[in-house]
Amino acid sequence: MPATTSLSHPSRLEISRGAIRSNVMTLLSLVKPSELCVVVKANAYGHGSVEVAKIAVASGASMLGVARVSEARALREAGLSCPILLLSEPAPGEFSACADLDVEVTVYSPDTIAALNLLGSRSRRVRCHLDIDTGMGRVGCTPSEAPRLAAEISAASGLELAGISTHFASADEVNSAPSVAQLQSFEAALHQCRANGISWKHTHAANSAAAITFEEARFSMVRCGIAVYGVHPRDGASTEMASELGLVPAARFVSEVSFVKEVPAGQAISYGGTWTAPHATRIVTVPLGYADGVRRDLAMLGGEVLIGSGKFRIVGRVTMDQLMVDVGEADVTVGDEVVIFGRLGKQELSANELAARLHTIPYELFCAIGQRVERTYVP
Repeated sequence: MPATTSLSHPSRLEISRGAIRSNVMTLLSLVKPSELCVVVKANAYGHGSVEVAKIAVASGASMLGVARVSEARALREAGLSCPILLLSEPAPGEFSACADLDVEVTVYSPDTIAALNLLGSRSRRVRCHLDIDTGMGRVGCTPSEAPRLAAEISAASGLELAGISTHFASADEVNSAPSVAQLQSFEAALHQCRANGISWKHTHAANSAAAITFEEARFSMVRCGIAVYGVHPRDGASTEMASELGLVPAARFVSEVSFVKEVPAGQAISYGGTWTAPHATRIVTVPLGYADGVRRDLAMLGGEVLIGSGKFRIVGRVTMDQLMVDVGEADVTVGDEVVIFGRLGKQELSANELAARLHTIPYELFCAIGQRVERTYVP
């Protein structure tokens, strides 16, 4: 069907509010009685952080997760008053902003703990979540350091130990042994903290993959990102696997045909002439390019799009602003909707399928969609 004419440009990421709502409720039902922190960092994986956050909180999420203080500020300025967790330590210049924005802060270094303590007070303590590196190798204190740092936070007059966390490195893989080892390391550190008389509210370790497949890792709260957007987190997962859980893809990446032309056999298409027409055919142009998040080499990797009732190959190099598609003799006209990923009628090109073709994951696919691609929201 033709794309809507109300937009300034036909290319858009179309996001279903109903799908986000349904996915949040599905995850809450799966992990209960654990609470749900919905991760809305990186503009909610490209889906629009403010809009997704409002839906998530209204649907029962008790906390929002962000990666940067600027992301927390945007949520506060949009009127969201729920707990917000900064998922890694802030830069020193952002410490005071964390206190001003009433953000719960992930900590793992003594210097950050000391600096935040100076900003807090007995009447308004900075809530901290101590992160333990049990095998991710990214950030976090060591398991042996955790009891001492937890005790320092608990004793600090300006701080509250609101949580203790870790992050799984391989929960999306079939081999569960690394995750089991991380869980054992985490539980040992938790046991030592409790033995030292330390208490806290939230214990959290599970990302989407662990929340779905690893019941022992759910603790009092889980942190879900990709599953909220309707994608099963397991490496190599299919849309059917997500559907079996009750997850619904939340986004369609769409544009429309802007130009149609007939070309003779031997006609080269796009920069470098990497593709030539093997016979007379029809080529359509779509106003989406690598500036919008469509990979330049997608045609070489067998990339396809949906138009009408058919699936057609992208040909030639994707340019900054446009891509070309060989539609053969199909009845395609200017204004016809083009789907990069998502459903069109009874057909679907899933984000998982496109990500696999690009040798990446749906997370990267979503985050790569450019800011000039308008986000639109449908019921």
